[in-house]
Amino acid sequence: MTAELQALFSACSTAGAIACGTGKVGRFVIPYLAQKVGLLGVTNSRIAGDDAGTFLNTGLPLRSVGTWHARQPDAVIVITTTNHRFQDELIGLCKEHGFQKFFRITEDLENAMLTDRFSACLPPEKLAFAERLLPRIEAYCQEWMCYANEIRDTHQKSFAEFRGRHRGQSIVIVGAGPSVNAYSQIVGIPHIGVNSVFLKDGLTLDYYFAQDYSERSPWYQQLKDYPFEKFFGILGCHSREISDMYRIPESIIEENQGRRYFLQEPWESVHFDIEHHALMDYGSVAFAAFHFALYTMPRRIFLVGCDCSNAGHYDGVSGGDLQYMVNGWQKVKSFVTRYYPGVEVVSVNPVGLKGLFRDVYTEPYLDAHPEINRPAVLRPEELQE
Repeated sequence: MTAELQALFSACSTAGAIACGTGKVGRFVIPYLAQKVGLLGVTNSRIAGDDAGTFLNTGLPLRSVGTWHARQPDAVIVITTTNHRFQDELIGLCKEHGFQKFFRITEDLENAMLTDRFSACLPPEKLAFAERLLPRIEAYCQEWMCYANEIRDTHQKSFAEFRGRHRGQSIVIVGAGPSVNAYSQIVGIPHIGVNSVFLKDGLTLDYYFAQDYSERSPWYQQLKDYPFEKFFGILGCHSREISDMYRIPESIIEENQGRRYFLQEPWESVHFDIEHHALMDYGSVAFAAFHFALYTMPRRIFLVGCDCSNAGHYDGVSGGDLQYMVNGWQKVKSFVTRYYPGVEVVSVNPVGLKGLFRDVYTEPYLDAHPEINRPAVLRPEELQE
């Protein structure tokens, strides 16, 4: 038994423990700890009530963080995820309710549990099964190593020449939200568009990003008539079903002389080096376009038509409620603050993003929304500074 595993057992046995986190890691760790040291119960960030049933087949009660603190204020909270960002969020939640003692599950600790569990549950007659299984695990790892190499080779070909290309300039990302209709393009500033926005009258793009394909997206057939630089996303880290459902046909990529890029698993951490890592995916192609824009090292990035609302698209086509994307932009803000402190992000005619970045408005938008106090107005010369 490792020293870290002994420390976990000791902490749980001394004060009693509550597991917090019921995701992939939690579904393994919680039954293991229930068997080894016993647990008082289980919670997560979504449970709101006193009695939410029991966890899997452990019999452990599921209760909200607040309910557990009222019953067991001195318990140790075992954070049953190895994702550092999720760990910090869960610890913050538990601290808000008054808990003071925490134990994080690390990857090394998870591996120690796996080894212990594997050794204990595998009788001798099953060794032959294990010997047949292990080569398949090795093949799976080999597949992912090949995938990592594919990302590197593809992204270096697609992105290497653009690193720092717009250093010190302003750059505009144009989404398909209705607010784009109140924006008039400033000539001479690089513009990155997404999805169908290249069809908007009066708009000329330098770069274009798309990553979701369906028969209800007829604009793909018109792309070949436009000369801007085109990037097409591959949902490589998603499930095979999702990847196959939305993957852009190779015929479209080839007829547009498109550059390919890979997307990371949704909501995972953002990487700085897009020549070796997949681009961020927080639910919209605008995030991939933004990731690319950062790599060109601009001074400012203007967000136009990135409304994050339920108002549909600039051309009147209805759409779903996109307000959930605000959470993704909040994570983007943290990433920019840390890795690109010299880049200013500006929201033009903000809707869902109002107050997150620096907000500016165009005169046509303010004229159409008299309820808005006349704040900072976008000056054309500001884009060219």
